This record gives sequence, structure tokens and C-alpha cells, in this order.
Amino acid sequence: MSSPSTSDRRRHRTKIAARFITTLVAAALVTSGCAPSQGATISPIVGSTPSTQPGSLSSPTPSVPASVASEPAPDTHEPWIAYQWTRPGADGIYLMRPDGSDAHELIPGADFSSYHPDWSPDGAQIAFDAETGEGNEIWVVNADGTNAAATVRRSTDCAISCGDVALPAWSPDGSKLAFVRFHLGASGLDAAVIEVQDIASGDRRVLFKAPSKTALNYPRWSSDGRSIVFEMTRYPDAQVTTGTATGSAIAVIDASGDDAKPDILTDWSMYATYPDWRAGADGIVFSTYDLGEFQATDEPSNLYTIDPDGAHLKTVTTFGKAEQRATQPTWTPDGAGIIFTLVGQQAGMDNPRQAAFLQDTGSGFIDNIGVAATHPRLQPVTP
Repeated sequence: MSSPSTSDRRRHRTKIAARFITTLVAAALVTSGCAPSQGATISPIVGSTPSTQPGSLSSPTPSVPASVASEPAPDTHEPWIAYQWTRPGADGIYLMRPDGSDAHELIPGADFSSYHPDWSPDGAQIAFDAETGEGNEIWVVNADGTNAAATVRRSTDCAISCGDVALPAWSPDGSKLAFVRFHLGASGLDAAVIEVQDIASGDRRVLFKAPSKTALNYPRWSSDGRSIVFEMTRYPDAQVTTGTATGSAIAVIDASGDDAKPDILTDWSMYATYPDWRAGADGIVFSTYDLGEFQATDEPSNLYTIDPDGAHLKTVTTFGKAEQRATQPTWTPDGAGIIFTLVGQQAGMDNPRQAAFLQDTGSGFIDNIGVAATHPRLQPVTP
């Protein structure tokens, strides 16, 4: 088996909040020759996941080429998919059409790694994690790859919160970004918080601070901007950088008030992760047994939907143990379907990760795009 990809290393460190202090240990990929369970019709996965070794930054100050434009340049009238994948020495953000054509890197030549893209509501910009010499920051770039710049920086202002930032999510009106900030001490994770920052003014506030022995991931806004859904992951002790998670759950919190308390929607034993809120509706989609944290498990990774009050939990995909995995789901901008990462289980090779669609959540038919990808998101378009 070839070495794990940079995406695998990065995802593992993100999930357990240790990506900022260790790059030496990567989770091994699990392979299996099992076929998918009945009830899910899938286009075949072909090929294997590319593998690259992690590299170092070429300079302490991050830089992008002076003039970069994607070819062909995306506009806001035809949807593109933004996704994360490996390039030599690092990870990058890529774009492709929904049929998998015209795949290309968004910012070719950047000397830092990029992760977790999220489209602005108007489809004109992309926010993403940037692992730079300044620490982990959140950058924003135009959809054609121009004008990339840091928008949310690593902070040392511990009167509010401090540490690296990751996992950006645009508010529905495009005026704010929600994200996770980690503060890592010598012994592990000292604090994890959900923050909201106003893009124009730079003003930020802490929405929720995780309890002890708990990490936070994947904040996403409701379509009315009043609530945020996210993942909470529990660990047996404060050493979340080395411990094994004992459970994870989907939670919803009021985005407007201070000292808000989250409502837990799922049982911790479900290991729920990666939630997203359906546009114009109350449905939340999520997956189970996230990649990286549970890389070595044969437990099923499937998609589910649930109401914001925890009612009407519904199974969307039905993979069994040691079968293909459905993970990292987000709703398409019109709320009609789901785009997600489909992970293969093939003996003797790395598990290929590819972007896939579920156009109709009731049909069970998965349309595999056939392009190696992770964390895919579909661009909003204007009429």
C-alpha cells in the first residue's frame, strides 16, 4: 500500500485538534474488498488515491503568484465544485465542473497548503483554511483565483480567544464568517471555541466555548442566519491530541446571543459529524464516523438527515461495515440534493476518495463524478 496522502494526514490532525503541533504520525488507510450493501446504487469508483509526501513551506511568509486566474474562469451563472486535494508537497483547493471536467487548482503556485473550501452566498468568492508560516489562518479568494488574502488570522488576544483558526462558513448574507479557533497548550487542547467575525469591520466574538475534554468542528449556518450547527467530539481526558474519541454529536446553537447553550441533536454513540443546514428548509444532513479520526475503523460511514429539534432522524445511505463510505456531506445550494465524498474499499490499494452526488435523497442512487476529491462543495449560481 502506498503512503497516506497529505489530505489524510491533514484530516486526521484537524479532527483531533493536533494538526498544529505534529506532522509525524498519519492514520493508516483501511482497505477491504467488500461490495456495497444492497439498497444503494453506485456508479463504479475507478483508480486509486494519489499519494504525496508532506513538504515544508518555501518561506516563512505566505505568498501567492502576483497574477493568477483560473482557466477557464468560473462565473456565477454556471456552477462549479470547489474541493480539496493533494499537489506535490502540500494540499490545495481545486475547481471542476459538476461532470468532472476542467479540473484545475484554484491558486497554483501558492507556497502554503489550503483546506476546507466554502463558497460565499453569491458564488463569487471562496473562504478556506491556509496553513502558512504565520499559523493557521482563514483566507478568502475570488472564484477565478485572484486577490487571495488572509481574512481571519491566528490570534494571541487571549482576553477573547487565541490560537489557530479553521473550518470557515459564510453567513447567508455574506457579511460574516463562522469558524473554529483552537488554542493548543503544551499538554494538549486548552480551548476550542466557535467564533463569528464580521468581514467588513473585523469585529469578532466567541459564540461557544467547548467544555473540557471536547473538541469542536464544522460550524454551518441556518438559512435564516439565526442558528449554527456544528460537531462536538468527546475525549476521555484533556489530551485530545493523543486520546481516542469516545463519541461525537451534532449540536445547534443560537447565533445571536452570548453565553448560548447548544442543543444536542444526536446520541454521542452515533459518532455523528460534518453537519450542513439545508437552504430554505429545516433539514440538517450529517455523516457518521468521520475520516481521519476513525480511519482505522470498519464501522459504517453513512449519511443521515435530521430536523433542527432532533426529530425525524432518517438514514440516507445504507453502507455496512468495511464497505464503501459516504462522508463530508453538504446540501447543494438549491437544497434539492447532496454532494459528498465517496470513499472506496478496495483490497490492496489506497481507498480512493471521490466527489459524488445524491440528486434525490429518497432514491438512493449515487452519481459518482469519478474525480479524486475530498470536502467538495457546489457553487451557488445567480439566475
